[in-house]
Amino acid sequence: QIEMSADGQCNGAARTPQATAEPLAAHRIDRSAAASKIRRRQQQQQDRRYYRVRAVPGAPTPNGSYAEGGEGEYQEYPPGCSPSPPLLADRCGYPIDWNSQFLEISRLPEETQAHKFTKFQKLTSLHKNFLTTAVTYGKIIISEAFIHPDYQTIPAKAIGGIAGGEKYIYHGIVYKWANDRHNIYGGDENAMKAGGHELKGLMRYSGIQQLRTPLMALIDYRGFRLVAMSRLPINNSTLVYGSADAGEHVHADVEEFNQLMMLAARKINIKGHLCGRKDYNNYKTLYAPCDIEGHVGTDGEFYVLDLARVFPPTSDHDVRRSYLFKHFRPEFVRSYKKPLSSDAFSKFDGEADVNNAEVAEATEYLFQKLIPQFSTWLENNFTNLNLPRQFAELLHRYGVNIRYSGLVLEHVDTNNAELRSLLIHEMLARVAKNMLREKLRHTMRTRQTLEEDVFTLVITSFLNSILRSNSSFWTDALLEKLEDKYTHSTQAPEVGQSVSQLQLHVERVRLFARVQDLAGVVLTPSATEELYGHTRVAPALASASVAEAPFCVVPSDIASVVVMEKHANEISLAEGNALEIQAMDSLSDSVEAAQRLLNLAMTKFEQAIEATPDSHDIHNNYASVMHKHAMRLSSVVPVVKYLEQALEHYFLARNSRGLFQLAEDARASILPVVAWRDRDDVASYAKLALEHALVLLEDDDTPTHSGVDATVRGVCSALASVLLAAARNKNDDALYSVAGYHGRRSTTLMATPHARWVNSLQCDSDVAVALEAIASSPSLSSLDADCLYKRDLLSPEFLSALLINVKVRTVCLRKCYVTAHTLLSPLKKLGACVTRLDLAKNVQIPAADLCDLLVTCRNVTALDISYCAVNDAVMAAVPDLAVELSLRGCTELTERGLQRLCGRCIHLRRLDLSKIPNLFYVPFVTLDLEELSVRHSRQVNQTSVLLDTPRPSLRALSFSDTELTSGAAREACEQCPHLTRLDISACTAKIIRSIASLTELLCLELTPTHKSYVPDELLLGLAAACPSIHTLALPQMAFAPDAKGVSVLPASLTSLTSLSLAGNQITEEDAASLRTLAESGCCHHLKDLCLERFFVPIKCVDNVTN
Repeated sequence: QIEMSADGQCNGAARTPQATAEPLAAHRIDRSAAASKIRRRQQQQQDRRYYRVRAVPGAPTPNGSYAEGGEGEYQEYPPGCSPSPPLLADRCGYPIDWNSQFLEISRLPEETQAHKFTKFQKLTSLHKNFLTTAVTYGKIIISEAFIHPDYQTIPAKAIGGIAGGEKYIYHGIVYKWANDRHNIYGGDENAMKAGGHELKGLMRYSGIQQLRTPLMALIDYRGFRLVAMSRLPINNSTLVYGSADAGEHVHADVEEFNQLMMLAARKINIKGHLCGRKDYNNYKTLYAPCDIEGHVGTDGEFYVLDLARVFPPTSDHDVRRSYLFKHFRPEFVRSYKKPLSSDAFSKFDGEADVNNAEVAEATEYLFQKLIPQFSTWLENNFTNLNLPRQFAELLHRYGVNIRYSGLVLEHVDTNNAELRSLLIHEMLARVAKNMLREKLRHTMRTRQTLEEDVFTLVITSFLNSILRSNSSFWTDALLEKLEDKYTHSTQAPEVGQSVSQLQLHVERVRLFARVQDLAGVVLTPSATEELYGHTRVAPALASASVAEAPFCVVPSDIASVVVMEKHANEISLAEGNALEIQAMDSLSDSVEAAQRLLNLAMTKFEQAIEATPDSHDIHNNYASVMHKHAMRLSSVVPVVKYLEQALEHYFLARNSRGLFQLAEDARASILPVVAWRDRDDVASYAKLALEHALVLLEDDDTPTHSGVDATVRGVCSALASVLLAAARNKNDDALYSVAGYHGRRSTTLMATPHARWVNSLQCDSDVAVALEAIASSPSLSSLDADCLYKRDLLSPEFLSALLINVKVRTVCLRKCYVTAHTLLSPLKKLGACVTRLDLAKNVQIPAADLCDLLVTCRNVTALDISYCAVNDAVMAAVPDLAVELSLRGCTELTERGLQRLCGRCIHLRRLDLSKIPNLFYVPFVTLDLEELSVRHSRQVNQTSVLLDTPRPSLRALSFSDTELTSGAAREACEQCPHLTRLDISACTAKIIRSIASLTELLCLELTPTHKSYVPDELLLGLAAACPSIHTLALPQMAFAPDAKGVSVLPASLTSLTSLSLAGNQITEEDAASLRTLAESGCCHHLKDLCLERFFVPIKCVDNVTN
């Protein structure tokens, strides 16, 4: 039993027999009468239907008056009277003013990091809210597009315009339907391309100062595209630039706006031209396409929109039909040698003959030069790229359209099977994506339904057709679509003239994965594992395309179909900057957290760059962020990837100053603190940065950045320095010569006294030697071969040029293998200037020639001819003024030559006679020596050195590994009370007691002649008697098993900075004592500890390490 209300609605529930106490028979109902009554009441309800609408001020009411309106007031409309059209037309959702919010945020300050973070965060939030709203309601608009308008949630609006398709307004967002309703594009797919050009144009104008653009997003769903943009404060009366009526009226009304558009055209590299219609004779000069719209908004701001035709069309064979959607890439237009007209091949160009010819020339350049260049570059680098995901970005960065991938394939070597396969799969995947979108559009138009499963079935059926060789996908129509989209693609041998030929070169699972990615189809995890797991289990499937894939997609495998959206790069850029600031702030708390935020920021920057690959500002922003973090993180984490990104994007931004600074920071700040395993990479990136900077500086068309100081000279100098270091590390003569080449260029531009003679050098390696010499001694007062890369690269020409042109006072040619002929002529001219001469280990100079050299250099006071062909005759040629003389290893020298030397060179103060095996007698009685060394001269004994008389001037004495006895050692300590450095072999208790009398001793080396234990009290006594010792060497010393001296010495000698225990064996207790001392901080003054061949028990390894 149903109770019906007076208006025919159900007000109660059916009563069951248990719910009444009376018998059912007492309540029998005449069913026919009840039904008639219900029908009558429903008809009355229909006849008395009312519209109940909120009253709008000024809106007409049923009685002809006008509603005053107010909060909570409604107006009823009886039958036959409906609300006025304005009331229905104003059903536009909540009036969000996105534009005002955007302008307000864009005016926020950026003085501090906190200000920047606040601004970037608000920008990110605004763009995300806009995008979410646009996608949510755009999806509704597309879903309801083909149902009856009475049932559509968001009705279309009559805003005007033809090319943009139907228009919608909801929640402050204007939606333009990118379809070919009026058959002017040749298909919906082409109309969608035109919608994409709208976003490309907007992103190029959004960076122009004082020009405002709307927020914009592209929404792709079920095969259709909507262009969503924020509503602007404009109307028909605010138009001041361009045309809103297909060229019937052309505006260029405000001079300030005209100037801004001219500046924007220069940045984009488009041409100013006469715009209008020939039949109206209304031409005006515009720096944009004729149908662009420039408005001075009601808020006083300058707005520009309708930007789909900013970039000129390519001169294809069907250009008269395709000029609306087949355009040059923005990157190509910007980099082309001359500006091009946006209206070429259109009916709006008043200078069509000239402009069309220029566009045809640019198209020829694209086909004949740029595409072959890109193909060559791709072949050389594709193994280092992330293809196919990076393919579109790389193609666009080079200025080549995706539709010319067939031409790229045509120029790729047929032997490069891997790259050709990548290109074929990418082209097929994009054709398949368009085919799927076409099927979805057809289903939308024919089924006119809201049911999601219908479209899921279309998607699954299409994906399955890719996996089946005999399906509807693999037909001759595929070849036609491939050729239509990609010119010359079917001429590739892999494609051939039949689908069966094509299938032999296609991996269907691989193609399936790429189509799935492009179409936004997300499979469930189980379906993904099952599909791609087959490829892993049976790898032959990937190459044997004739085999059927053992997988079938069903509707339950589809997890979701993503609404594909594209947006302006402001979202990614603002979010990347906000994340970067957060990473900087979190670095002090956690390095891992900072790295995570920085990696997220890198992703956002890369998304922004993918949208506008030619934006120098974004590349500079990204590079500076990577540069800054490489500097801050270099001491704690590997920074090679940050340097790589900084290098790449500084170069793409053509920022030579940034590259130069990156190289300098890498060399000066990062290289010294980075981990050893990364040093070669850091040095390599520094070199690459300088090479890239030099390329940019040598390009005449490179724009000069304000305040740039990275001149060619500076870059060449830095590059030469980096190459010299690399040549040393890698022992590479070729790098050394390249360093000389760049060094020559740097000195050519340097206003220094060395430029002339360095430029006169014929060999680049000589220039490199000169650079090293200048680096070690800027005034070139000395030439030190120890600072040079390879001493054997010293040429006679270099030495002559150096010694003749520069007044060198110190010449160190140790182990340089120079000849007397090389040196004799320049040294004769240099003559008295040389005061220090080092020819050690130049054994190829005969004794006679050596005499001639020494006679020439009469003013030399310091001479080193160690290991040279020195005999007694040479001693007669040693300059009389010599104060320092080293004869180490001169095996042909005898006592007779030394007697002659000591008789002539009465000013000698430092004499080295080490490693002279036949030396029995040291006749220095007549000399007032300060330093004497006879180490390893094994024939020297206590009668040889004649230490029987006091030697108060002797400060350093070394006679280890000789035949001197302990008695001679004690005598030496007694006769030389002012010794500060002593090197002695004999080590006994008596000798140590004698050494303890040397109160001025600073450096001591005790080398025992045989293993003998040294008591603790002797070592401690020595420490007490000579507290000023700062260098102590006890090599191969034997300590008693219970000795503690070795562990106590570092704490006893408070001035000790260097301790050598090489070749010793200490006990576990000694190691523990040393560790205790280290932990207590008593040895903080010790800077150098030598433990070569240091033997400790295995249990003590940890102690010694600590």
